[in-house]
Amino acid sequence: VISFNDTDGNSRLNISGTQTMDLLKFHIEGVLMGQKEGKGDYDKLLLRASVDTCKVSKGVMGNFLIKMVVESVERFSNFRFVCPQKKGFYYAYNFMLPEIYIPSWIKGDDGKWQLTVVIKGKVEHSKPLVHFLTFKVNGFALH
Repeated sequence: VISFNDTDGNSRLNISGTQTMDLLKFHIEGVLMGQKEGKGDYDKLLLRASVDTCKVSKGVMGNFLIKMVVESVERFSNFRFVCPQKKGFYYAYNFMLPEIYIPSWIKGDDGKWQLTVVIKGKVEHSKPLVHFLTFKVNGFALH
């Protein structure tokens, strides 16, 4: 994962990875936290969202933010929300969420935020979801 600002000052990401096995489905959960009064830990819940890739592949988005993320993923990457998800090399280049659609309250009181993403996958029909990856991104929104 590489984070950078483009020539217009927009924050973008380049992400790549290899999925080494076919998965029946993915489940992605994201939690966006802010700081209460700009101090200490990230302890103010701003947003919690989850995505079941099989439901998304059938057109069930959940809310406008999930739809925005799905559209951006499909625009900037070769990853598709399909079931099953085949093994292979996946990437996103110059990935960006259009800020015009992000409500100002998501940025928090002082603009500091932390996004935690947990990715789980289903390997076999009779088995539960397996935890594959957790990552955290800290950021600061300029007002």
